[in-house]
Amino acid sequence: MLKIALTVLLVLLGKNNVYASDDAEEARWLVQTATWGTLSWLEEEVSSMVTSIGEHDGSLFINIPFGSEFPGSITISEAQLIPDQFEGAKCGPEGDLDPEDPRCAKLTLSGKFEVVDDEETKKIGQDALFASHPAMKDWPTDHGFTMLKLNVQDLWMIANFGGGGSIPTEDYYAATPAHHPVVGFGNRKTTEKNVARKLGRPEFASAAAHARWLVSQSLWTTISTDASSRLSDGVAWGNIRSVTDGECIFASTGLPVFYLPKPDPTSIDVLANSNIALSFTEASLPELIGDDGQICGGADPEDPTCAKISLHGTARVLGEEEVEYSLKSFGTTHPRASWLASGGAHTGGSYYTIELTGMEFFRNYGGMATISVDDYLNWKPDYGSDFDKCEPRTQSTANATPPSSGEEHMQHGSGEGGQMQHGSGEGGQMQHGSGEGGQMQHGSGEGGYTQHGSGEGGGEEHGSGEGGYTHGSGGEMHSGSEHSSSSETQTSSLTSSNENVVTVTLSYGFLSGTVFGFMLWGPTIALLVYHKLNRGQSYAPIEPTGKITSAQIL
Repeated sequence: MLKIALTVLLVLLGKNNVYASDDAEEARWLVQTATWGTLSWLEEEVSSMVTSIGEHDGSLFINIPFGSEFPGSITISEAQLIPDQFEGAKCGPEGDLDPEDPRCAKLTLSGKFEVVDDEETKKIGQDALFASHPAMKDWPTDHGFTMLKLNVQDLWMIANFGGGGSIPTEDYYAATPAHHPVVGFGNRKTTEKNVARKLGRPEFASAAAHARWLVSQSLWTTISTDASSRLSDGVAWGNIRSVTDGECIFASTGLPVFYLPKPDPTSIDVLANSNIALSFTEASLPELIGDDGQICGGADPEDPTCAKISLHGTARVLGEEEVEYSLKSFGTTHPRASWLASGGAHTGGSYYTIELTGMEFFRNYGGMATISVDDYLNWKPDYGSDFDKCEPRTQSTANATPPSSGEEHMQHGSGEGGQMQHGSGEGGQMQHGSGEGGQMQHGSGEGGYTQHGSGEGGGEEHGSGEGGYTHGSGGEMHSGSEHSSSSETQTSSLTSSNENVVTVTLSYGFLSGTVFGFMLWGPTIALLVYHKLNRGQSYAPIEPTGKITSAQIL
């Protein structure tokens, strides 16, 4: 009997696995705490937009100007919950995690959004929405707003190391909302650049300027994909990823870069169907946090004056030259995610951007702003404007291939005259495959190495002319010493100088180890040297006086 009782007890305990319960409670906490999420759905292409949400006993309600049922998903991030952590892309109880860190909880609920017909459920949903969004009570009744409830069919969450996973819907609804922050395993970040930005939304001369500013300032996004290959046919699915669009708006392109590990569901979706949408909102920006701590200056996240944009197109893997700059940019904008600045996760993966085909941008009342892809991409910030300043970005050629002969070269930038040559040749162009003493390999050659610089000693020329080169558009000149390695050994082939988080980490690690070694072995080494230098010597006896003799000094 005792054996049977113990067996039954173990079975019962197995049904209430603590980890599954923690996941369900965490998911319930995210839905209960969040006031908005990213809605993903499929039309002719993958679409997404930020929308306000309401929760009651795990049920999720939205109120949008769309009056029919459709399959889709809602994506929520822990990074959106604490406005004080928006500056610098912080997350977690101590603000030491990046939004892409597995310990910064991220949840996607997918299923079918159904119109609420019965009055009882409609009252429940209305109360839930109005509690979180009091302004919604005054929204115009002639705009076709319809309340929909998500019939959850799948829940996916990642809130710790070890990858994400599904949560059974019955566990989710049975759980009590509770936050389970991961403690320990602190970020090994050793230094952080001052990336503080001007607060407040600037004045914009055009919709393109506003859109580019919003994308440039955003440090994470929801990537929406067609998940038909994994989930039900016709379901769009969202996932949180950190992004970078240059070190500041003057280095931006409007096409943010993101990293996808191979096992990530988004990576699987993109390999099956490259159509994506990237969603951004001012509700996640520190620039619009009011004095009272309210996001978007107090405007509701779904209100058009809380600007939001969805970029749609296809995912494209970055070329080698693009990756090199993106690592530097990630190092500046995401100091708590050193892996993003050093080549990615241990699982392997790829850096992507979006080939833009269209966008939806809401910035004020009256419908979507009119903005073409060309206007968006061709917009350039005025350096005299009130934007945060940084060095302009060099324009890299996508999917660059190494030159096949000494006479060939590639342009690594644009502008008239003095363009940086990215191949081999004569006349002071940068050698990218020949010469002695070169350091980083980027082309062809025996043993898999080519020179990133020509001549003995590893020096490199980034263009032609005396004492300088032209790097990028507009003919901006830099001194030759800025981009040459001289005779010094480069720390990393993927990053430049000490502006990379990994380089700084390695440098501090080496310095700390050296100091510790001297502290540990210094006295012993000094004693050995002392005895070796003075072996066989004789000394006069020390006189018993209060004076210090030469023997005592020795």
